Parts: sequence; structure tokens; C-alpha cells
Amino acid sequence: MLLIIGSFAGTAVAQAPTDVQTLLKLGNNPYTINDYAALDVESTTKGFLPPRMTRLQRNNIVSPVAGLQIWCTDCNGASGLPYIYTGTAWATIASSVATSTLTTGKKSDSNFPTISDWNVVTINGVLVQPSQALPTETGFVWKEIVNDDFTSLPYLDATGTASVPVYKKTSTTTPVTTAGSAFTSGNITLTTLSSWMSPFYFNTYAKTPLGIDYGNPIVLSNWPTAPPNPTVTFENGSSLMPVFDGMLTINAGTPLGKVKEYGYICSTNSGESPTTATADTKGVLSTPTSLTNLETYLSSDTFTANYKITLPTTKFFVPAVGTYYFKYYIIVTVANVDRVVYSATPYSWYAAADPVTGGSAVATYVSVGALTPALNLGVPASADCSFPVVFNVKKTGSYLGFQFYNATKSGATTGLSTSNGPSGTFEAPLGNKTINFKVIGTPKTSLVGNTFGSIDRLPAAVIFDTGKMPEAKAVCDGTSPTPIVEVTGPSGRIWMDRNLGATAAAEAFGDIRGFGCLFQWGRGNDGHANVTWGGTGVLTNGTTTTLSPTLTPGHNKFITPLSSPYDWMATKTDFPLNYINNPCPSGFRLPSSNEAITDFGNFSSGDSNNGYVKLKLVASSNVDYNGNSTGGYEQQSQYYTLDWGGDPYGIKILLYNGYKNNGAEWRATGLPVRCIKNTGFLPTVSTGKRSDPTNAPVYVSESKATIKGTLLTLPGSDSDVNIRESGIIWREITNDFTAYPVLPARGLVALPVYKSATSSTVSTVNGSIEVTTPSTYNGIPYVLNANPYYYRAYVISLNGNVGYGDPVIFNVAPPKFTIPTVTPGTTKPTLAGTLTVNAGTAQNVVTEYGYCVSTTNLPTNKVLLSTAATITGLNSSLSAETFTANPVINLPVSSYTVTPNVTNYFRYYVVARGVTTYSDTVSFIPTGL
Repeated sequence: MLLIIGSFAGTAVAQAPTDVQTLLKLGNNPYTINDYAALDVESTTKGFLPPRMTRLQRNNIVSPVAGLQIWCTDCNGASGLPYIYTGTAWATIASSVATSTLTTGKKSDSNFPTISDWNVVTINGVLVQPSQALPTETGFVWKEIVNDDFTSLPYLDATGTASVPVYKKTSTTTPVTTAGSAFTSGNITLTTLSSWMSPFYFNTYAKTPLGIDYGNPIVLSNWPTAPPNPTVTFENGSSLMPVFDGMLTINAGTPLGKVKEYGYICSTNSGESPTTATADTKGVLSTPTSLTNLETYLSSDTFTANYKITLPTTKFFVPAVGTYYFKYYIIVTVANVDRVVYSATPYSWYAAADPVTGGSAVATYVSVGALTPALNLGVPASADCSFPVVFNVKKTGSYLGFQFYNATKSGATTGLSTSNGPSGTFEAPLGNKTINFKVIGTPKTSLVGNTFGSIDRLPAAVIFDTGKMPEAKAVCDGTSPTPIVEVTGPSGRIWMDRNLGATAAAEAFGDIRGFGCLFQWGRGNDGHANVTWGGTGVLTNGTTTTLSPTLTPGHNKFITPLSSPYDWMATKTDFPLNYINNPCPSGFRLPSSNEAITDFGNFSSGDSNNGYVKLKLVASSNVDYNGNSTGGYEQQSQYYTLDWGGDPYGIKILLYNGYKNNGAEWRATGLPVRCIKNTGFLPTVSTGKRSDPTNAPVYVSESKATIKGTLLTLPGSDSDVNIRESGIIWREITNDFTAYPVLPARGLVALPVYKSATSSTVSTVNGSIEVTTPSTYNGIPYVLNANPYYYRAYVISLNGNVGYGDPVIFNVAPPKFTIPTVTPGTTKPTLAGTLTVNAGTAQNVVTEYGYCVSTTNLPTNKVLLSTAATITGLNSSLSAETFTANPVINLPVSSYTVTPNVTNYFRYYVVARGVTTYSDTVSFIPTGL
């Protein structure tokens, strides 16, 4: 019987009464089957295609049967090779190509790699079967697995060369050519792209005259990885109650038994280690089960990802006021030495003694009393065992209760914990009141008797209002102006008593009501700085990555640049943006860095000029240029100043644990602002008038002038009046003689006003200011136009206030005519026109004017119209220092000599500074003469 299915044919052949064998024919001539073949494939246009797989997939086939065939897609580089399993190893079917079979030592082999130092490894391999063309080189190739990319294997190019990120090293004996020969790399010194935070792929290779073959890739990590940087929140917004979380990554390929322990350290000592930490400052987070699960994962020979461990949430109750440091640690064995690795960036913050949070604290800790009844070692605390805590009650009304972590660490040593304080109601009068807290547990060796002793963890406990802790909404968009309450700093300068946008003056260093808005340097009250404060700060109006093309973005989003330099402006500028967008109320401004350094003081408790005591400075948060808030509790305080640090920086003041300094900060970072009152003192300056024999403006050319000025007064000596810039501004007068040139934004210039600063800033009284109008302006050729200009000297103080000299009109352009008009008459026409001499032209510049008429075009035969009296009158009008219009001279001509019946040409002329200037020419034909 013959069975045909499509191009397939099958025949059942009876070999014996009970033995039936099925023959299968595929391809052409399906009705003819070779009786000696179980499978007959016939085609002249197609071939046999075996299963296709990678070398790694081939090597993962469990217990392959001798004779099994596959096509290895990544053997012999990217070319691929056919392979058959011989019963002991995979061998290539074709003998005319590179067919070496190699293995790389795995965990399950005696050839497993060894680690001799944190960056030195030794890899081992075996040449299972050499190719017919014996290897000319054997060795090892490796590549770092960056960003969890476990799909990209290390290969050499066709010539056997390694290109970074792939590296290679020949075996210590090369080439190895005998089947079953083991070979080794010797010491390999690794380099890293990820600061040793990633594992590596390693493999063996054999190079032959016909190609390159590889063994099985293995994953190895000589450095298990570093612990994560902790993330932190503050329960109820209290700096005494931090909550930490983190994710620990263990590199795939970490040898077994290398991870000994992991946990955290929270201490006032930034250098605390697992061996020096006490039970109150160290917490072990690893458990036998977690380490067993890790070892089970690491026991594999193949990996697709690194091992992730979600670290248990750690709640910590700070035992005392001060600066604290939290970091995760891991103890690992590298090269037979136990080493401790810490979080790259530990979290540090300042724990405040009185954490008033958004107006929600109704009582703060005063003292703790003795336990009643006394505790006995190993005996559970009695049901009525309690201790009294005295609180200073700040307002009447109901309260939620005591948020308390007393046993988080001490409980591990003492065996004790406490109940949360009960809810209730505080009634008048205010002041100290006592609440009893129950004691739970069985005391251990560290605590007996009737005192808490070493586990006294109550120096700054807080009782909160009922319900959810209120938020503090800082608004800086013009809809809710910050109240102005003045406070005097140590130097006598007047400040606002709260940060801009703060809902109240701070009652404590960690009072979120006093945090206020977080401004990007140079931006004004456009809403981008609005923050909703709770446990951390949240930007109320969100973010955008689109940089602003102008100085005023026109929206309320916090701008987060995607790359350096981190500026919120698309066009980088090197001028003080805060002179444009002063966010402070009228009469106030940002302080200079010198003013802030002088008055802010520091935060050491012995400093009488303490920033909080004098000015209610707070533990400022910030928002980085990515829009991420650091939270509200730091041991430092940062404020922006008026000063700029060049492109793309602003200058901030940093107050930190007893010292103060100033430094540059990316302009896209959000920081608080504290405004200082303008003193009202301005330096005064004069502009040289044309009648001034010393400082009169100077004619340089018909398109260039030199203007002078003098610094008259410089009251005081601090940054209110010190000069940061001096120069000349000017503006063309087209029709409006009332529009004086001013700097519209406290030092910045905007057309139609031009500005040129002196090369050396004037700094002393009677100091000279002199500027010649430039040949280029903003990189573009520049000349003065044919109109008069207002000029005035200016100086800008360090606080951004501008002092101006009186405006002076000066002109360098020659006089100009209107086009002559021709009024026909019975014999010859009447000619008329006007001559305009620009206001601000110096006296005696114009010496004569008249007309020319001739039968030749562009006549030059001058006929005088001016007289001594008219020139004197003109000079008299030009002697004024102020003008409301340009002097204009009418030029009617009715009696003149012409040539009849032909074309006559006529134009006016004027002589100024010895140069003759003509009007346009008109023509006419006189008749009837």
C-alpha cells in the first residue's frame, strides 16, 4: 500500500507477519521509494534543513543521543556550522572548516575559574576535539555584561582580533592541539565599564587556518556588586522617623559562598562599619533563608538576569538630635578575604529636636520618667507596667496619639517595646502635660530595674493632630503673595522672616511650613517653584523637558534638561538672570553671596548668629535638575543668591554642620529663596554734556561717537552700592523726544536701547566713564543712523540697582534735506524745501547753505541762501542741552536765473564740518520768458 500526502508518500512494508516497517518518501517522484531507506528525500532544487540553534542552545540539550544533528548558527563566528553528536562531544560534520570542539570550565567542572584578586581571574578550558586543520592559537575571550544584557556574547573578528568591549588572552600554552588537553588563561586583569558593578561573559576559542571556533560561554562576577543607595521617606514628616527602602542586586556568576551578610548602618558616625557598629546602629537584613535562596540561584551555570533582593523596609527612630548617616552594606569574600562594601552615596540628614510638621504638631517631648513597676530580668513586664512622658502642649484640641518606634532597634537587645500613646484631647491651660506609655515584652540582660538606661529613645517625640497630617502648599505664582514680616539680621540688614512662598515663619529647623518654593535660578514667580510639602516635596505643577527659548518661559512647569549643561534656557547666557525675573516682593531682592555669608551664620548650637535663631532659616530641601526632590530634612541649608556663576551656573550659599560657604549650582536646580530689603542707596553718575569742556561728547565720524560720564557718589561700602558694571546706553530719536534710554530689567539691555560697558568698571568717586560706540554689536556690523541719539552714563550696583546720568542728546550725522518741491508759475516755477539740522549737533558745524541751478544735471554752482544772521540763529538753537524737536530751516526760492525752453536742474546744498552735502535733484523747463 502506498500513502500519498501532498508530496509525501508512505509505504508499509511487511517484513514478517508481525513486523510492519513504514517507509517515508519526501520530495520528487513520491511513488518510488528506496527499499533500503526508512526516509527517502529527493529534490534537485531544495536541500535538507536540520534544526537551527545557537551554540548555547546546543550545549543546553539534555543527554543528546549519538548521531543527533543540528546547524549551529553562531559557530565559526557568524557563519555557522553543521554539527553531529558523536556520543561524547559535538563535532562538525564538514572536515574542511574549523571544527574544534572546546569547553569552558563551569561551576560543575573541576576546571571552574578562580579569583585571585578583586580584578584578577583565571579561566580554564579543554580542547575536547581539534579540527582537521589544527588550531594555530587557543585562548580566552571575554566581555562585560552591561545593563543586564545577557544576550550579547563575546566574539573575535574574522582575523581573531578583539575590539573593545571584547577582550582576549591566549592560553599560557598556545596553541593546544591534542584532543582532551586542558589549558588555562593564567591571570587576567579585568577592566570595567561600570565601576565593577557588572558580571562578565568568558569563553574559550580556537583559531585555525580555516576559521575560529568557541566553547560554551560562562558568566562570572569577581565582585558581587555594591549595595544600593537608600531611598527615604519621613513618617508624618518627622526627621526623627525615617523609613528606608532599597533593592540589592547580586551579580549573576558570583561564586558560591561569597556573600556572607548584608544589612544597614544608621549612625552619627559616617565611618561606622559592621564591626564597630552597635546593636542600636546596625541591622542585619540577610537571613539564612535569603542566603540559601541566593546560593540556589547562583548555583546555575547559565543566567538571563542578575539576582534582585528587595530589602526589608527599615523604620528607624532617631535617638538624639544631630546629623545621621544611613547606608546599606554587604560583606563578601573576594580572593579569600572578607570585604565590606557600602552604598555609593549614603543618605545623610539633620534630625531636628522639634519637628513641627505643617502645623500638625500639638505637643513635643520634654522628659521621660521612671518605669513603674520595676522590671526583672527574664520576667515579662506586668500588664500595668508603664512610664510617664512629659510633653509641652502647644494648642488645645484632639490629638491622634504618639507616633513611636521605641523598640525598632532597642527591642532587639532589651526585648521591650511600647504601645503607641493613646489618642485624646488636650485642654487649657497649655504647657507641660504627662501621658503614660505601656511597656510590653520581657527584659534581657541590658535592662533591669526602673529606668530605660541605654535604650532611652525619646528625646524629641511628637504628638500629632487627629487625621491626616496637613500639607504645606508653597505658592509662588502671583496669586498668593508671601506675607512681608521684616526681621533684622546680625549685620543690621533687613530680611523677610520666611522663605519666599512659605506658609508661615518656621517654628523649628525642620518645619515644612517654612520651606517655601524651590526656584530655578533666574526664573520669576511663574508657578514653576510651587511645592506641596508633606513627608517630601512634590512639584505642584509638574515638569517639562522642553528648554525655554526666552528669559520668560511662559508656563508654570519645572524645566528638567535631559543633558549637561543643566540650564533651563535653550540659549545659554552669561548675565544675571535674576535681574530680569526678580521673584522677591517690591522693595526686596535676592541677597548677594557676601550679604548671605555675613548674616546667615551657621547651624552650630553655640553660634549666637545662628541662621535659624536670627532669621528662621530652615533645613532646606531642593529639587535637582531632573525634578527629583531630596525630601525635607537635611543637615544642611541651601539658598540661591543674586550672584551668577557664569554659564550655566547660579551662586548658592551652603550652610552645613557648623560652617558656611558659597559655590556654583546648576541653574536648573530648584532651591529656596530668602529676600533682603533694598537699602535705597544708589550710586549717582553724570553724563557729559555738550557744554562740558572736559566731558563733552566727541564726534568720531558720521556714524560713530565717544560719550563720557563721571561717577559722582558712592554711599556706603557694602554690596548695596559696590559697582559691578559701568558704561553708556543710547537710543535713536526718530520722532519721540520723550523716550529716554533705560535698562528695562535691572542691568539687562533690550532693543531699541543699546549698551556698551567700560572695559574697566568704575569704582571710585570722580572716576571716568568713557565709551565709543562700537563697530559691531552682538556680532553684527553697527553704525549710528542719520538721526540724533539720547546718551546717558550708567552704573549697576552688586544688588542689581541701576544709577543713571541725565540723558544727553548728541548728533554726528550731517544735516538732511527734504526733496525740493516745484510749484509751476506763468514764467518759471517756485522752488521750496527744508533743511533739518539734527538736535544735538555741535555749534558752528553748519557754516553755509544755499542752492544750485544749471542746465547740467547734478549742478554744483552754489547760490548762497544763508546769512550771518541765520547761521547765528541756528547756532543759538543748537546751544541748548534739551530739545523737543530737530531745528528745521525753510528754503523757499522764487527769484533765480534760469535758461528758458530747456531742461533746468535744481538742488540744495549745505556745508557742515567743511563737507558739502546735496539734496536730491529736481528738473523743470521754464517757458514764456
